Amino acid sequence: MSVRIKKVVIRAFRGIPELELGLDGKSLLLRGENGTGKSSIVDAIEFFFTGKVSHLEGVRGLSLRRHGPHVNSKPKDVNIEITFNPGNISLNRNFTSEPHPPEEFVTYFQATQKGTFILRRSQILEFIMSQPKDRFRAIGSIIGIEPLDNVEIEMMRLRDELRGKVESKENEIVRLIKELSEALGKNITKVKDVLPALNEILEKCKLPSIKSLDEVDKHAEEMLMAVKKTESIDKIKAINEILEITKTPFIPQEIINELEAINKNVKSLLEDKVRVELSIADLLESGRKVIKKEKMDICPLCEQKIDRGRLLSRIEIRLKTLRELSEEASENRRNSEMIISDMERISDEINSIISKIEIFPELSEEKSKLLDKADLLKDCMKKIESAKDLKREMPIQEANQLKEKIEHLVGSISLKCGQLLDEIGLTEEEKKVLEIVRIIEQARSKAKDISKVDSELQTYQRYYKLAEKIYTAFSDTKKTKIQEIYNTIQEDIERFYSILHPNEPHRNIELKVALGRRASTEIKIESFGRGGEDPRALTSEGHLDSLGLCIFLAFVKKFNEGCSLVILDDVVTTIDANHRNKIAELLLNEFKDYQLIITTHDGIWYEQLINLQKALNVQSNFVNMEIIHWDV
Repeated sequence: MSVRIKKVVIRAFRGIPELELGLDGKSLLLRGENGTGKSSIVDAIEFFFTGKVSHLEGVRGLSLRRHGPHVNSKPKDVNIEITFNPGNISLNRNFTSEPHPPEEFVTYFQATQKGTFILRRSQILEFIMSQPKDRFRAIGSIIGIEPLDNVEIEMMRLRDELRGKVESKENEIVRLIKELSEALGKNITKVKDVLPALNEILEKCKLPSIKSLDEVDKHAEEMLMAVKKTESIDKIKAINEILEITKTPFIPQEIINELEAINKNVKSLLEDKVRVELSIADLLESGRKVIKKEKMDICPLCEQKIDRGRLLSRIEIRLKTLRELSEEASENRRNSEMIISDMERISDEINSIISKIEIFPELSEEKSKLLDKADLLKDCMKKIESAKDLKREMPIQEANQLKEKIEHLVGSISLKCGQLLDEIGLTEEEKKVLEIVRIIEQARSKAKDISKVDSELQTYQRYYKLAEKIYTAFSDTKKTKIQEIYNTIQEDIERFYSILHPNEPHRNIELKVALGRRASTEIKIESFGRGGEDPRALTSEGHLDSLGLCIFLAFVKKFNEGCSLVILDDVVTTIDANHRNKIAELLLNEFKDYQLIITTHDGIWYEQLINLQKALNVQSNFVNMEIIHWDV
């Protein structure tokens, strides 16, 4: 015997101070004018099974705890009690406890806890009028693909981050080659071009050539020994290296420009809805860590007893759902990775200057300031990392100010180093030697950096190709399997729709997984002999609503196995009387074994359903009620 609702008792919830509905396992047909509490009954049943009211979620200014209780009651007064058959089992849900069904009810509750047994008109629009990705999400909640979708999202995030690192290393190599070409005055394209270009410079200065880049240090030492002030060689060498590092801007304007471009997308993604979701994600993450680490059986927020295992599982599911990001966010992550990589390079160069000016007491003040700037740079990088994950906006103003301060400070260090070099009293010839040493050391350093970065690039490319293959294989397999699922219900959708609209020029309804997108579902229909049309193109609003209803019912029949409950809350608003009669026939014939709860404000639809109950001799399976008077 299937599980059936025997009785519903609602206390202090939404528009209901107190109400008892005796169903005795029968279906319910409920009529009432708008504002008479029909939807409050539906909300109460949804709250009982899921712990939420879906249309209150994600709406700014609305919350279940604030707007769930009756206006004259408090959260502690709320209680929904449902009694089930077989067994006359009574279970309760309120803000501090949830129902714990017996073993024989588990399948029923697993289906109802998804909330996919309820259809409101606003949800019909999710099937038809929403964007393909929102339609995919709505259907996905029915067929239970959220875990697969969350795995795919994590794979996509990893792939995107690796692609960002690949692009960052490619850009770094381009930058290093450009700087190397400028230093040598030659168009360098490969590391092997460096040695001939260096020897050409040495030959012009009548200096010995170099056989390999590994000899640069030894060659530079020998050249420095030719400088008369041998007692100042260490200082000269340090100054020479500092002057080389400070030749180019530390934070190029291109980085600031890129930050500003990324931030435009970040700001649009940080709209109220996303911001609320992100704040919820932070709260859930914090709660998960505390409950898991401390092995708590008491909620840290409301101090009520919890089922720790079930709560942690639910939190994890919600966290994965909230991590879904748009394609713009994926692009932002990749570009942010490149910015972070540039910032890490700048940090390394600042630390290099700090270590080299250690031997100059004259630069102690600059060293102290540079240490402060290094700390500020780390803070800025942390904020960019946070913005990459859509937790805040990019620190544009801070980055700009830091750029100006670092450039000013580095300019001051470069100027003082030049003065220190002048004080050593080198001849023009010695200065030329120093310049040559600077060039060959820079060339060696850049060539070494290019080789290092190229090695890192090849590693990231291997990882990226592997991640892309895994992601593509998983994504394609998932799409194929989901399409197979769609194919299994298309016959029911088509059949249900033909019952509602016989002899009409609309047929061959198809649900299609959009192959070019990560998670999107398209609906196509043949209308007036034109195949593959969007239903919105050539069908009326009433036809669209009935199509959405057919899709919902087909999915319920396929995927809510073990759950006999279906709730339709005022879903025929835009459908004419003739087609409503056909909907009644569809429900009473195809879903005669289900416990239906149908609400409506429309008297004609109400009478049509009652008349059809009599015609089919199923009136004993229904409780028909009208709300005549309502007082909160």
